[in-house]
Amino acid sequence: MEQTKTVWRWVRRVLVVAFCAAHLTFMVTNALPADMRREIIDAAANKDEKKADSGQTQAWETVQSYIDISRGYERLTSTPQSWGMFAPNVGDESDSPCLVIFYVNGVQEILYSPCQPRLINIEPTFNFLLKFGELEQRKKADPHVMDVTWPLHLGDARIRKIESYVTKMSDQYGANGPRTAYVRWRLIDHLRRNPARQGQVSMVRLFCASYQHAEVNGNPGYGRAYLERVRLLAEYRPALDPMWPKNLPAEPKP
Repeated sequence: MEQTKTVWRWVRRVLVVAFCAAHLTFMVTNALPADMRREIIDAAANKDEKKADSGQTQAWETVQSYIDISRGYERLTSTPQSWGMFAPNVGDESDSPCLVIFYVNGVQEILYSPCQPRLINIEPTFNFLLKFGELEQRKKADPHVMDVTWPLHLGDARIRKIESYVTKMSDQYGANGPRTAYVRWRLIDHLRRNPARQGQVSMVRLFCASYQHAEVNGNPGYGRAYLERVRLLAEYRPALDPMWPKNLPAEPKP
């Protein structure tokens, strides 16, 4: 029995290492500029001048197959990568997806992203997504009414890969798109945590809240953070989603 456990531990370690190696390989190679990939392939193919043409063709076919596989993997895991994440300065703007759930009894509820900043100078019950115009009016009297506290800082970087992908990618893939998948995931989790809300959902709206990070001594992104604008990304109804779980009631029965 103990020997079996030892073997299983080693199997798990090997699988984890293999997954991490493959994941990092996909990320690094897909982030290489196209001209750099061309130079690498040409250098490899031109080692034997007599086979240069056939070598280049074969190399490109191999690389193209690899690119197709790796890009499919990136779309599946929502992890497209570029060298921009290694830039020394953080960005001066961040977007966060927010859900507003409308219930049949007229109640509205906001679901924040786990990394969502909070407005620190307004009452917690204020629905800034649906009343952004009112918030802009209040800003004339109080310039700091839209200030937020940023909940996650790691090395002065804002780590929000999923949120950025959801707010920037359109739902061109329908039920498999990043926005629909995000709303579905958050709503399923919320209803399972709150059984009393099941069967009471009327509609869900996905908003994007954009935040600015002010400059400090000419360095963008290190100053106070504040809400700049709000925009509607999508509307969602579980009854129209073919991938909604059948055993989880969301909307009232007809």
